[in-house]
Amino acid sequence: MNSFGAGYLAGRAAATTANPTPTPRVFGQLQDVSLDDSFDEKLLYGPGSAALRSFRGQRKVQGKAKNATIDGNIFAELYHGTMATTGAVIPAFGEVHTIPSATPYTIVATNAGSSNFVEDYGVNYGATGAPFELVTSSPTQGQYTVDKSTGTYTFAAADASAAIIINYTYSTTTGLTVAVPTSLQQEAPYFEMFLANPTDGGYGKRLFKCSSSKLTMDFKQGDITIPEFDFSVLDPGTGVLYTDYYAQL
Repeated sequence: MNSFGAGYLAGRAAATTANPTPTPRVFGQLQDVSLDDSFDEKLLYGPGSAALRSFRGQRKVQGKAKNATIDGNIFAELYHGTMATTGAVIPAFGEVHTIPSATPYTIVATNAGSSNFVEDYGVNYGATGAPFELVTSSPTQGQYTVDKSTGTYTFAAADASAAIIINYTYSTTTGLTVAVPTSLQQEAPYFEMFLANPTDGGYGKRLFKCSSSKLTMDFKQGDITIPEFDFSVLDPGTGVLYTDYYAQL
């Protein structure tokens, strides 16, 4: 048989008291998966130049997966060993407005309805990019105040009709929040994984016990963010490290 493409990768966290029936999670838009299975090798030499015997020492099975879908549930359950909650704080950066030409010189953030404005992250002039200065009251030219209870920005009369850019965050009842815990050094959270490729009838690899020690998020200008998820395959205690399945000879 042949194999083509990245295939599919699914993971499921080990059951815990907080998550007794873990949901299987598919790594969306999988870009590539690699798995390295290696032993420390010790060679026995005699008088000749070639080794006579090979002995295997410690074994290391490690993998790496790259998927284009940023999935909070996968990161929470498989890497952090916790669970995501519903609701999120969303960034609204680069929101364009024009200060009114007459009093009151106020602007309400577009997503500030229902008192869901969370935090101000600055204001800039649209024409030059120069930043405004935040003050507590009575702004003058180049200054502003913000009422976080309503998401209302107030400016000076000297900035009337100026094009501006505001940056802030707001809350929503959709999306996910992952509160990443900090803890003492301890045993890693475990999960199982299944790698599948449907080419020529299908190939599958079931990894019974895994852990992850590295999650990389690389944000680049003009490029797609591809999270990188590193994992190790561990001894599940059954004598079978992983199982391969082949649909054809």
